[in-house]
Amino acid sequence: MRCSLSAVAFGFFLLAGSNAADVQPDPRVSARAKYAKHSAEALKIVEPVKISRVFYWKDGGTVGLELADAKGKKHAFCLYSPGGAGLPEKDKKPRIILNLFIGAAYPTHDGAKMVDVRGPEESALYGVLLRAIDSHKERDAILAQDIDRKLWEARKLWGTDIYETRTFFHRLESHFLKETAT
Repeated sequence: MRCSLSAVAFGFFLLAGSNAADVQPDPRVSARAKYAKHSAEALKIVEPVKISRVFYWKDGGTVGLELADAKGKKHAFCLYSPGGAGLPEKDKKPRIILNLFIGAAYPTHDGAKMVDVRGPEESALYGVLLRAIDSHKERDAILAQDIDRKLWEARKLWGTDIYETRTFFHRLESHFLKETAT
């Protein structure tokens, strides 16, 4: 009896191992781990930061974000969405890459400067946002891959800064997911 139980246990072990090999790792986990400690130096931000304002422009989907750093200095950013690229749909590639602008909450505002995708400034912002969101009270809602509509309705998060923060974060994160997939 002991041998047959061992054989059954070993069979389950093999099955579990084969299923684990078939499961693809979530690229978000890899990207977040890689950039979670990325320096904010390229943006001259003094951490910790607070997400002070978010903007959702009615031009087709441009989103803006303002951070207040530890010294009270404001830092503005936007992801420009010409024609409304929107969030990538599940199992589909985004239609276009959204350009990150630093220095302003909209690309045509004074001080706005477009930066390179996954360049030093964009990488620094991704790391800063990961750390800021990690200490945010709505961390799980912001980081979630999919929106649980019932949870969002129950917690009255629709139409709030949390929704726009989540939108900005996931659009920015899509640049780094593309990197990890290659």
